[in-house]
Amino acid sequence: MAALYALGALTQHEASAMESYLAEMQNGLAEELAAFEAVAANLAFAAPEQMPSPGVRQTLLASIAKEERPVGTVGKEEICLPLFSSHYLSQIFSLRANEGEWRELGPGTLTKTLFADQSRGI
Repeated sequence: MAALYALGALTQHEASAMESYLAEMQNGLAEELAAFEAVAANLAFAAPEQMPSPGVRQTLLASIAKEERPVGTVGKEEICLPLFSSHYLSQIFSLRANEGEWRELGPGTLTKTLFADQSRGI
């Protein structure tokens, strides 16, 4: 069960039971769980690197560029988000690939600032 917990594969109730058991017992399970979590964190790196076909990036960017959706709509249907105020929704924006400035961090790694909170200086 510890391995499934480390992978995030337990239901909410199972995970809660596991956490309660971990808090109550002093039987070495925490160390075993830490080992499983270390393995689970590195699983994605075990897969061989795959390169997408040459035209995937251009196809994706062309598809995104064709979309002209106003904030708050999908096609002709409006998004219904009762938990959010209209003020919050007015803060949502999208930044397309040709907007903003891309900076190269290293070979094959680019970054772009998507948001700057001027009031907090970050």
